[in-house]
Amino acid sequence: MRIKSVFCQQTTSSRAGSLGFVFFALLSLGSAPADAQISGRCVMYCSTPLPPPPPIYRRAPSTNDDDPPVDLEAQKRAAALRKAHDLNDSGNKCAKVGNWKCAVSYYEQALKYSPNDKVIQDNLALARFETTNDDHRANIQQIGDLIIEVGHLTLNLDFRSQTWGLVRDKLLKALALLDKVERFEKSTYSPLRAQIDEMTSDRKKQLEFELARTDAVLAYQKNDLESAESITRQALRGASPATNWMTASNLRDLLKEIASSKSNTVGAAGSIQGSVEFAYPDGRHVSASSGAQITMGTKIKIMTGPKSRIQLLLSDQTVFTLGPDAEISVDEFVYDPKTNKGRLGASVSAGVFRWVTGKIAGEDPASLTVKIANFIVGIRGTDFEVLVRPDKSGYVKTYFGEVSLTSRLTDAVVSVPAGKMILLNADGTFEGPSPLQ
Repeated sequence: MRIKSVFCQQTTSSRAGSLGFVFFALLSLGSAPADAQISGRCVMYCSTPLPPPPPIYRRAPSTNDDDPPVDLEAQKRAAALRKAHDLNDSGNKCAKVGNWKCAVSYYEQALKYSPNDKVIQDNLALARFETTNDDHRANIQQIGDLIIEVGHLTLNLDFRSQTWGLVRDKLLKALALLDKVERFEKSTYSPLRAQIDEMTSDRKKQLEFELARTDAVLAYQKNDLESAESITRQALRGASPATNWMTASNLRDLLKEIASSKSNTVGAAGSIQGSVEFAYPDGRHVSASSGAQITMGTKIKIMTGPKSRIQLLLSDQTVFTLGPDAEISVDEFVYDPKTNKGRLGASVSAGVFRWVTGKIAGEDPASLTVKIANFIVGIRGTDFEVLVRPDKSGYVKTYFGEVSLTSRLTDAVVSVPAGKMILLNADGTFEGPSPLQ
């Protein structure tokens, strides 16, 4: 029995989890050549013994035309074999110390000088396999490191923390590496194939469970409570013995917070175009999505980007729409659906804003306060539009009902009935009212 390369590697990593890998032996008939070099995990062969150099024919000073010519082609072949032999030896030296990438480089160069050398071809195949094997082991180690990082990051982590975005990135990276590991294992023979597949499958389920928890938390942070609840319940239904019980417990806690938030929901984002961001007093900034919830008592700043808009629907049937490059702060929103009473306070800092009032303003107009630049808007059953420019100038247009405007600088008051508009000056004065334009 001729053993061309034999190696067995058992990889365990307490950090990566218990993953075992048993690699195969390549066997072929024949006896090992006398010049085989045995080193550690494999048997490496030198190139085919070099033939003696061909005679070099030199033309002696003579006038005899029968002298043989110099055989230049034979000299080139001999030089190429020597070069291939030297490069193969350099590759073997790299392989002895486990530097398989170095060995691959030398064997590939050697084959350029001797393309049909079977020994160099076999050495290159072995080195390439070991290089892949080293990358495989590095991937397994990196997966373990990422899992440990995720565990440390999520330990007692608040659902409102911005760290969840980083956690998601690490989980996606671990899953991508696990896919590489899985493909490599399936391409490799092992008598423990079934056990290895089961361990890899369990690790994948655990990572996907952690990712579902992270996606649910991120949806909750965006106040998309419906999506957060759906992801959480689906993850818990798919939980298996391989999933982490601490993560499952964490998801059940998240469900409780979602239920509490839903009971306090006073509005939601409707249609959204382009880039819209919600900013909260605790420093969180999240990209708004359709369906994102607004909870009672929550202070929230809404900012739209260029060519963007958002429509917000409040539970008292108030509807307001922000156009491009707009910014509004909802400072207070409290509403009791049984009595239709509550309070709503907002401040418009920039951009175009249109408001259709709901039941709160219908019951008590004084309970609704909107601040725009240097003015305070009083509303009575109204559909109106506001523009605030960077220099605090702008306009107010009334489409239905009536708006009263009070200058915070001069205390002057003006009424803007339906079909009229008023121009706002940066110094706190106004012009109008005049017909809508």
